[in-house]
Amino acid sequence: DNIRAIQMVTILIFAVIVAAVVLAVLRARNLTVPITHLADASGKLARGDFSVRVDIQTNDELQLLGEVFNQVGPRLRDRQKIKQSLELARQIQQHFLPMENIELNHFQVAGTCRYCDETGGDYYDLIDLRDDTPGRIGLVLGDVSGHGIPAAMLMISTGSILRNNASRHGDHLAAAVSELNRHLVKNSGPEKFMTLFYGLLDDEKKTLAWTSAGHDPAVWYHARTGEFSELGNT
Repeated sequence: DNIRAIQMVTILIFAVIVAAVVLAVLRARNLTVPITHLADASGKLARGDFSVRVDIQTNDELQLLGEVFNQVGPRLRDRQKIKQSLELARQIQQHFLPMENIELNHFQVAGTCRYCDETGGDYYDLIDLRDDTPGRIGLVLGDVSGHGIPAAMLMISTGSILRNNASRHGDHLAAAVSELNRHLVKNSGPEKFMTLFYGLLDDEKKTLAWTSAGHDPAVWYHARTGEFSELGNT
């Protein structure tokens, strides 16, 4: 009887061990299969497949991780669309800035602008008025409040209005800026505003006349002496 009892206990222990091993294998498979699916899906997502999804039904943390993963693709796709839109806006805005420098008899007129974001409200322009008055160039510096696409759109509107009206106003810089101001007040919200410096360079007379709408004083660098002076505002 003792031998039989020992045999039964041995068989029972062996059965328990086998059951434990089987359960461990099944448990390991329940872990490795979802993890493998997540790894494969992550690779596809990294290659730009934003539609990839995983279906994990383990009722544990792995299922929660799978649900979170399934939210990543659509969000990355939306961010990619926004990035592409911002890049297009950047190209459009850059197109509205002067593309070439201007060579005059006594002056070289050039400018550049580097935005800290894809788009922005910093604005400059070189308005060629020589068809109306020989040697006349309009120099424009502006700064729209804020950043991003709203600031860029206001900047583009400002440039278009000023360019279209500059030749008509001629020497009357204050009139040109006043008309621009009326357009901006009428067509933009009260939360957006800008400052503007508008100068008129006369190559024949070697003079610069300017008006400023709240803009910081322009800085004049004297190359011969290395000194700086400001073009004051009223």
